[in-house]
This record gives sequence, C-alpha cells and structure tokens, in this order.
Amino acid sequence: MSKKPVLFKKMLVIGVIILLVGISITSQSFASNIVKKSPIIIFKGETLYVGGTGEGNYSNIQDAIDNASDGDTVFVFSGTYYENIVVYKTINLIGENKNTTIIDGNYSGDVIYVSANWVNISGFTIQNSGYEAFDLGVYIYSSYCVIKSNIIINNNQGIYLKYSSYNKINNNIIVNREYGIYLQYSCSYNKINNNIISYNYKSGLILMSSCNYNIIKDNNFSKNDVKGIYFVWNSNYNQVLYNIVSGSIWGISMDICQNCDIIGNTINNNSCGVYIRSSSNILICNNLINKNIGHAAYLIASSNITVKSNIISETYSNEINGVGLLLSQLNNSSITQNSVIANVRGFLIINSSFCFISQNNISNNSIDGINFRSNSRNNIVEENLFFNNYYGVYFYSYTYNSRNNIVEENLFLNNYYGIFIYRDISNNTFYHNNFINNTENAYDRGNNIWDNGYPSGGNYWDDYAFDDNNHGENQDIPGYDRIGDEPYIISGGSNKDNYPVTELNGWLNSAPENITIDGPTYGKPGKELFYTAISDDPEDDPLYYLFDWGDGTNSSWQGVYFSGINATVNHSWDDEGEYKIRIKAKDTRGFESDWLEFEVSIPRTRASSYHWFLERFPLLERLLNTIFFEN
Repeated sequence: MSKKPVLFKKMLVIGVIILLVGISITSQSFASNIVKKSPIIIFKGETLYVGGTGEGNYSNIQDAIDNASDGDTVFVFSGTYYENIVVYKTINLIGENKNTTIIDGNYSGDVIYVSANWVNISGFTIQNSGYEAFDLGVYIYSSYCVIKSNIIINNNQGIYLKYSSYNKINNNIIVNREYGIYLQYSCSYNKINNNIISYNYKSGLILMSSCNYNIIKDNNFSKNDVKGIYFVWNSNYNQVLYNIVSGSIWGISMDICQNCDIIGNTINNNSCGVYIRSSSNILICNNLINKNIGHAAYLIASSNITVKSNIISETYSNEINGVGLLLSQLNNSSITQNSVIANVRGFLIINSSFCFISQNNISNNSIDGINFRSNSRNNIVEENLFFNNYYGVYFYSYTYNSRNNIVEENLFLNNYYGIFIYRDISNNTFYHNNFINNTENAYDRGNNIWDNGYPSGGNYWDDYAFDDNNHGENQDIPGYDRIGDEPYIISGGSNKDNYPVTELNGWLNSAPENITIDGPTYGKPGKELFYTAISDDPEDDPLYYLFDWGDGTNSSWQGVYFSGINATVNHSWDDEGEYKIRIKAKDTRGFESDWLEFEVSIPRTRASSYHWFLERFPLLERLLNTIFFEN
C-alpha cells in the first residue's frame, strides 16, 4: 500500500492547524488594537417621553430614567417638573425648550446628579437647588458628559464637577447664588465654551485642587461679585482664551498655580483685572485689560510670569491704586511689547527682582510710567517708549534702597520729568537713552551711574550745550566721536553723564567698511614705496589706519582721517622677497575693520641675482673658480 496518501493527509492536517493558529493570533492582535483606542458611544436606543399628551408618556423624569437603558433618550416636553433627578445610566436627557422645560429642585438638595459617563443634558431650565453649600444645579461625578444649551439659575452652585474629566459645558446661561461652575479635585481635560456666566455671588468659575489641562474659551463672565475666573491650589496647565470678564472684584485670579495661559481675553470694569499670586510660568498675552478700577494686573509673590502684547489702559482710582501693572515680590519675569497707557500709574514695582521690562509703550499715565519702590533690584528696563507721563521713571524708597537696576535704550519724550530719583537711591545705571522735549530730562538726589564708559557712551540729551571736537577716554585727542567733550550735569545732586552722545541713538556704532589699498606691487630693497588706503565709516566717524608690512614691522595707527578720505603712508624693505601687507581701519570709537591683504614683490639686484644663480648650480661655481682663480 502506498504511503503517499497518508503523508498527504498528515500535511493537510498540519496546514489547517497552522492556518487556524494564524487566524487566532491575527484576531487577537486586531482586538488588541481596538482596545487601545478611545471608546466611542453611539446612542441607538429607544426614546422615552415625559409630559405632553402622548399615550404612555411618563409624568416624572426620574421614572423615565429608571426605565431607560444605556443608549436611550429621555425627551421631556415643556412644563415644570419638581424633581431631584439622579442620572445613573448613559442616556440623552433632552428638553423640548430651555425656556419652558423646567426642572425645579424646590429648594432642596441637588436638582440633577450625574454618576454615569457619556450623559448628554440639554434644553432645560435647571433651578432652585437647596441652600446648603453644596446644593447644586447639576452635579457631575463622571466623565465624557455634555451639558449644553441650558439655563441654570438660582441654585447654590450652578454646575459642580468632582473627579470628572473630558466633559463639555457649552452654550449655557448660568446665574446662581454662589458659584456658576465649580471644578474640584482632579477635574481635567474639560472644555467650558460659549457660556454666559453672570451674577453669581462668589465666582463665575472656580478650579480648585489639581484641576489640570482644562480649556475655558469664548465665555462671557459678567458681574460675578467676587471673582470672574478663579484657579487655586495647583490647578495647572489650564487655558483661558478669548473670554469677556467684567464687573467682578477680581477678574481672573490664580493662586498657587503653574503653567497656565491667559490669552486674548477682554478684561474690564473689575476692581482688579488679573491677579496672580504664588504662581509660576503663567503667560498673559494679547489681552485687552482696560477700565479696571484698582489695578489692571497685580502680580505678587510669583516668578517666571510672561506679560506680552497686551493693551493695559484706563485704570483709574487714586495715586495708590489705578495701576496698570503692580509687581510685588515678582522675580525672573518678562513684561514686553505691551501698551500701558492712560492709567494713573503705568507700573508700580515693589520688592521685585530680575524682571525684564522691554519694548513697551508707556504713555499718558497721569503720575508715572514706572515707579520703583522698596528694595527692587537687578531689573532691566530696555527699549521702551515713555511718552507724556508726569514722571517717565520714578525711583522712590521708604526705607529700602532699590539698586542695581539698569535703564537703557529707552526713549523719554514729552514727560515732565524723564527720570526722577528721590531720596538716597544708589547704584542704578542709566545709559543709551534718548531724552527729548521733557520739561526736565533727569533729576537725581542719589548716587547713580549715568553712562556706560568709553567708548560705549552715555545718553542723548536734547539740551546738551557743549561741542564734540575730540575723542578718547579723556576727550583730549583731536577728532570727533559723537560723544560730547564735556560731561552732562544731572540736576538734584552731584551725578553726571561723563560721555553724553551728541546725536539720537549716538551709542550705535559699526566698524569701518569697504577698505581698499592702492600702491605698487613691485619694488627694490631699500627703496621707499607709497601706499594709499581708504575706507568708509557707517557713522561717518574719523578713521585711523594700521599697516602691517609683513616684515615684522608696522606703521602704528595713522590718523585721524575723515571717512572716505585717502590716507597715504610709505615703507621700504631691506631684504628681497615676497611680502604680504595687511591693512585695517579703526574709527574714533575704537571699532576696527577686518584685515585687507596686499602682496608686494622685492626682487634681488643684479649682483645678488648672480650669487643666486651660482647657489642654484654649485658644480658650475666650482668650474668657474678653477678656471679664473687657480694658478
């Protein structure tokens, strides 16, 4: 009997087993990939009706919920339903009309409590919870829920989330006794958009205790008595975007938070627009913060705060309040590219250090642009416009000295005082500023530094009255350098700018350029050759020239010459050879060009050429010596 059929059957069985195992492995892998994706809930259930006149409709919302299954929809017709509802199933709860479909808690407990995930609630007026602290309009203790297009009114708190994430609260009107929306204890990745949140007694919105990565966008927070938006106790990585926040004591407030963004909001008519305390890495950008009563922004006991590209204006009150930016115990922060205009004070800086204030428009503030007080140190004020303030920058100290601050490259224009230093303020540095059309450019009763040394220079003063004929550290070498020959005296004491520049931005300087040289490329040992150099200076400063002759000698600095005018020097080489000349130019401020190279050939004389020829052919030299010199 042949063994081939048996062998074929065995191979067929083995093949089927391998195929089945492969299908099993592939199915498990495919199932594993599905599990890794976020779940998607699709409601395809039944619709249960509450109210109305339909046969079989429920009278109570809770009865319909109790009889619903996951995925069902409970639709509620217009009417008033006095209930305290518990939603413990994944359902849609839909009202016919948010103005006429009313769930009334009858002033007892929570109106709606949600414990199931993926619940959608829309189209209701939700009102009249109890009066206890945590009697709520809507209490969410779950995730992936949507609360949309409702009126939530006259509850102790409107919407409360606890340990809840990935929820959406959209297009609601929220007016309640204490808080509009309250997120507490690890509520993360929630989105709160396009709501009107008004007339809540304590806060429109509060995030408390590790509520992270939430987005609050395009809402209108108005006339919430204490705080419009309040983040507290390590509520981090949240974004507040494009909201209107008005009519509260504190518009947007953050306390002990990190890495949050406040971007593109309109914040007005609050006692304080933005309040940041004991926080770090907060971005405040592109907001309109105007017409607040006390302070537009109050940043206290915080670090690494960035305030950029905001309009901070029309803050009004008395001379202590009415501050655009109040910085108190603020460190390592950046305030740049803002318009700080028409406040009582632009900045009030108290006990703050290592802050960078740059490229701001600080204008039309009725008292001062920036006021330094009480031990503010190591700050930099740079490239700002101070226009039409009474004091551009004002240093004042009750007891502690503000020192080691740098004020540089600013424009002080049309202020009464450009800079005013009161009392014994010392060791601050002011240089490279332009002072134009101020009633008094500077007044200093302390002991401060008003220039950056030579050749960097000091400040431009429009009332400087001396000439510029000389240059050098002592201004005693002929040739101008755009630094005045005499110091500028600062009113108020014994301070002076030793190196006042004589034109706007006169500290700016560039090295000479376009250097050229003209002269012979061939000469003889010992013969004087003449070389002419010329260069242009961007600021038209006079120039010196240095020639390195390539033989170990140089010309030393020759000059001074006007920019663009020929400078001619001469040199001779004693020895024959190929020489590489190098030449550079230097202006009267000491800025040097790069080296320019030029080659010169100094050949041998005829006698030396004869010896060079014999050196190249020593056998010929011995033959000639034998013929002419032996016997």
